[in-house]
Amino acid sequence: MAIIESVNDLYNRVRTILDKGDTPWMSNEEIDDFISMAGSEFTQERVDKFGATQRLRDDLGAFVRTLTYFDAYNSSLFQEAFLLQNAAMDGGQMDWGPINWLGGLFNPSPTGFGSEVWSITYNAHPMSKLSCDMRFTGPYFALGADSSVEWNNFIDEGDRPDVNTVISIDIHYFNVQNVNTPTISTNGPGFIKKVKTEPVKIISIDDYQGSINDPFNAPNSGNRVAIRTGDYYNFLPDLDLSPFGLNLAAGGESNFGMIVFNYVSGKCTSENIVTHMPKSSVEEICQIAARKILGTTADERYTVGNNEINQLNI
Repeated sequence: MAIIESVNDLYNRVRTILDKGDTPWMSNEEIDDFISMAGSEFTQERVDKFGATQRLRDDLGAFVRTLTYFDAYNSSLFQEAFLLQNAAMDGGQMDWGPINWLGGLFNPSPTGFGSEVWSITYNAHPMSKLSCDMRFTGPYFALGADSSVEWNNFIDEGDRPDVNTVISIDIHYFNVQNVNTPTISTNGPGFIKKVKTEPVKIISIDDYQGSINDPFNAPNSGNRVAIRTGDYYNFLPDLDLSPFGLNLAAGGESNFGMIVFNYVSGKCTSENIVTHMPKSSVEEICQIAARKILGTTADERYTVGNNEINQLNI
């Protein structure tokens, strides 16, 4: 059986499973709807079954993604860091690889999953000074026409991420030094160093309210938490991710932080499934789609197809 390499291959595989001669004919558009439903079912089943484990990443591939939140209100540091990134790529210092990591963010609409660099939000909820907006109403980070760094204030609905499940949150802290920094002899030009990574525990608002007077579980510098209220993740204790220290342009150094969400995307389009899911997972999604079609058309083979899917999940 041929390997699925394209969306048309995806449609043809579903038709092969259905045995087109005995099943009502369906257009590509109709099959596409069932594939999208099957992809959503498959990703949710994997999240429920495996949680934030390597098996989840193995089964979902690039559907396990990263959202990065940065301080848009002090974005000059990010622009200077971008300039330093270019300088470092031309022969400067790359310490622990964060420059490459930053460079990977500079895509305004990566693959088919939407823009994934956004601004943190201030004072969105009375419990916390700093929040992350999961409605993705902006501003968001992108490259301008001349490859300059800029924040945009409007994005089409289709270019916003679709977060199925947040599986982890971390805060990444960086130290940035200009080419004129006195420590250049040690670090080299365009020096960006990842200082530390701090994990954040995701809790409900009920758990937070129950921990306020609990000295062992109350949020503190050693127990950073994110509390979801509506479309916001609110961080406690209060964070200051804004740059501080000397101005980079004057030859000094600064520190800044980014909030990084690891999440499972819900953008289960046929194109994304074929391009970013492992081949074994694509085959299983085809089986699920065929099962759904057979169930919808009241085909007696539905039970057989459903049993095959259950065997795959044992």
